[in-house]
Amino acid sequence: MKRLVRALPARLKFVLATTLLSGLSVTVFTGVDRYFADAGAPIGIPFWLGLLGTMAGVMVLSFPLYHLMRRPLVSLAQAVIQATQDGAPRVKAMVSDSDEFSALMQNVNDLLAQIRQQDQMMQTYQEDLELQVGRRTQEVERQRDYVRNTLDSMMEALFSTGPSGVIQSVNRAATVMTGYEAEELTGRYLDTLFLANDETRPADQWIQDLRSNGTVAQEERWLLTKNGDRVPVVFSASLLQHDARQREPGMVCLVLDITKRKQFEKELAKARDEALEANQLKSEFLATMSHEIRTPLNGILGLTALMQDTDLDEEQSEYVNSAHSCGQSLLKIINDVLDFSKIEAGHMAIDAADFNLLRVVEDVAEMLAGKASEKGYELVCSVGRDVPRWVQGDAGRLRQILTNLIGNAVKFTDEGVVMVHVTIDEEHPDAFLIRFEIKDTGIGISQDALSKLFESFSQADGSTTRKYGGTGLGLAISKSLCELMGGTIGAKSEQGKGSTFWFTAMLRKTKEESRRIDLSLSPFAGSGVLVIGTDPTLRTALRDKLEGWGMLVHEAQNHIEANALLSDALTRGEHYDISLVDISTASGDTAYWKNLAGASESAAGAIALLAPVGQRPDISSEHESSIHAVLTKPIREQQLYACLGRLKRTDTPGPSQEP
Repeated sequence: MKRLVRALPARLKFVLATTLLSGLSVTVFTGVDRYFADAGAPIGIPFWLGLLGTMAGVMVLSFPLYHLMRRPLVSLAQAVIQATQDGAPRVKAMVSDSDEFSALMQNVNDLLAQIRQQDQMMQTYQEDLELQVGRRTQEVERQRDYVRNTLDSMMEALFSTGPSGVIQSVNRAATVMTGYEAEELTGRYLDTLFLANDETRPADQWIQDLRSNGTVAQEERWLLTKNGDRVPVVFSASLLQHDARQREPGMVCLVLDITKRKQFEKELAKARDEALEANQLKSEFLATMSHEIRTPLNGILGLTALMQDTDLDEEQSEYVNSAHSCGQSLLKIINDVLDFSKIEAGHMAIDAADFNLLRVVEDVAEMLAGKASEKGYELVCSVGRDVPRWVQGDAGRLRQILTNLIGNAVKFTDEGVVMVHVTIDEEHPDAFLIRFEIKDTGIGISQDALSKLFESFSQADGSTTRKYGGTGLGLAISKSLCELMGGTIGAKSEQGKGSTFWFTAMLRKTKEESRRIDLSLSPFAGSGVLVIGTDPTLRTALRDKLEGWGMLVHEAQNHIEANALLSDALTRGEHYDISLVDISTASGDTAYWKNLAGASESAAGAIALLAPVGQRPDISSEHESSIHAVLTKPIREQQLYACLGRLKRTDTPGPSQEP
């Protein structure tokens, strides 16, 4: 019977117990009521007695029912508590498997299993998280140690401060440099350790500069050490944002001890002063010695010049000429040394006087034209039309630069042409920056040698010294003179194709405007000129000058072109007013100017010959009447102007009309 009852579901047990209790209650109530009714009791008493008996019966029967319902639940609760305390994965079955409480027990077991599984997962996650935290902590500690060791190994002292300049951390170099311990420095204001070189500035001025500029770079300051010493340092600072929540950034400062550098600078300054003093003494000695040597050398040159004018045989004349030439070369070297020593000693001065710029250029060109002519090429000088003829400056130093540069061009050129061109580079209210260019077709200079070309005692290579001579001081002196005259100097070259040297000089405008003669207002306007010559550079220079005076210029580079132009003029019944003929122009085996001068009828007009220095042609009597002038190359502007004036006044047959 007990087995049968246990096998019944809990729900059915509850229904049966409730039904039994209800039935018993009704039965008791009915029985009591009949009993008192049969006994003839009053009507109310049986009712209340039946009710009380029914309630008592219900209370008596409810206790077993209560225990019947409570016992499985209490057992389940105790089992769950025990399972959670013991960590058991399951709750032991307390009732039959057919009981609803068994289903509840199963659900509880599933829930406990899930909780256990979640606990295991949380435990795994916790262990993994603790492992990662441990690793990250070790990495952070390693990085912190690395950064700390790096900062401590720096030679510069490092100070990290808050927004107000209070020191928060320092490195080892800071403690060594200041003499304080790190704990003593922490919490101290940084500006109490440093003094500015300018004591009039506030001590915390650098903080204001840092906040306005973002950085303070390479400021020299004084560091006050713990024992009271002042150490010269270089101070740099920048803003540092410690925390994004921080309203104002902090600062990081680097400080380098420059005591040794200051000592070295003092020693270097002392050595420099001693070297300058020694150099000054050397320059003064060279200047004195050069002057003393030059005086007797000038006497030797004067005596050899006098000996050249005496009656000497051929051998004696050769010896005297060689002595005179060697003396001149030695004098040039001494002059270079004297000028160089003056420049080094700072005694070189630039004079200011009015001079004719065109005459200076032409004088130098004429002086060196003979050497060019001996080598068989032309030295041509071209001065721009707008270049002022009269300027104010040091004519002697300008002539020295031109002589050096043009002389070098002639020295290093064996064939081709040397061209001197003068133009205005800039014009200022009271001065002109004049540009001089000397272009040659000589041996040229390598690019490596160009970089050191204007250094003292420097030449392109040793072979040039052996072949051409020279001390290597000329260009260095020219460079210094150009700078003293407010200009610069430079060169461009290609080896084997020639060089172009240029320099500029600031020359002031003259006060006497009457000296500025405008040659463009000439009586030659409209006159026809025929220029005959094989050198295109010479023809171009003459064209520029003649056209500047308003003349109509035709060019012929050989006798064929010249004959064609002259023949065309005769055909039209016209002639040239003036013909300028270079004596180097040939017609077969004969000089062309002879054929032109001997012609019975010609449209050449007045003829002027152009001859190199020292090569004036012999004009026979039959040609003398046709040749009206001989000009020496390079052609001077004033001489050309005067010659044209004379030729213009010469009577020539036929109408004076330009073809």
